Amino acid sequence: MMAALDLVRAHAPMVTLALLLGGGALALLTPHGRASWALGVLAALAALGVATDMGWRFIAGGDAMAANSLLALDGVAAFAVPLIASLGLLAILSDASRLSDKPAHAQPYAVALQLVSAAGWVGALLARDLIALVVCVSAAWLATAALVALSPNRGALNGSLRMLMSGGAGAALMLLGAGFVTNAVGGGAVGGASNTLIGAPMMATMGFVLLLAPLMLMAGAAPLHAWTGPAYGKSEAGLTLVIGGVGALAVIARLAAVAVAGAGRRRRGRTGARAARRHRRALRPGTCGSLPTSLP
Repeated sequence: MMAALDLVRAHAPMVTLALLLGGGALALLTPHGRASWALGVLAALAALGVATDMGWRFIAGGDAMAANSLLALDGVAAFAVPLIASLGLLAILSDASRLSDKPAHAQPYAVALQLVSAAGWVGALLARDLIALVVCVSAAWLATAALVALSPNRGALNGSLRMLMSGGAGAALMLLGAGFVTNAVGGGAVGGASNTLIGAPMMATMGFVLLLAPLMLMAGAAPLHAWTGPAYGKSEAGLTLVIGGVGALAVIARLAAVAVAGAGRRRRGRTGARAARRHRRALRPGTCGSLPTSLP
């Protein structure tokens, strides 16, 4: 039992994602609405427990987690992933009283979409690769837009369509930005800009701008908030939309930290290069800093 618990804690990022996505799949396959809701609550509760333990151990500097080529945990994710998991659990719990308002065949879809939305933002915060980050953000946004469209109020369909249009344009811009950053840095890792000296700083800057602007749209930041009125005002997915805003802001913080670290590294590299050039000039023969080449 302890060995299994240690294995789960060692692979906590993957287990958190697996619980959310697996719970969504089970809820979708369950024909009864209340049974799918109960499965969703159990999956969200288990994911919250694993994510909270993972974040606490990371912040407290405890046991290191197993290395993973797909997922990585940093300071932003250690705080934001448990927060998103807790909000996802609250969203499913609050949906218990409104579940009967939806058609019977749509109730499992509502629970599954809430779990997939939370899983998408969690995956974006844990993704090691920029393309994986864009895919996770797009999946979370599509799940949220579909959940808005499931609202009994037909006016919510307007908000869902606006979310789909803005999300499609945002996904294209984010893929273009990921390509710019990958070419500028020489790799597709999310933290690559903070670990290597950027060879094309203007391209990297444009890439980060294209990555961050769609995320600001998804967070509802003005003036990119045309979808927020009909989505918040006409749908019953308000808490899920809040989860999307929190997730988008957390991904913005993660990418901004990488961009700032990359800019600081480049500035330090340029300062060191200038100092090295001054040192070489001072050591050239015939300059004040060198010894005389011949005696008078």
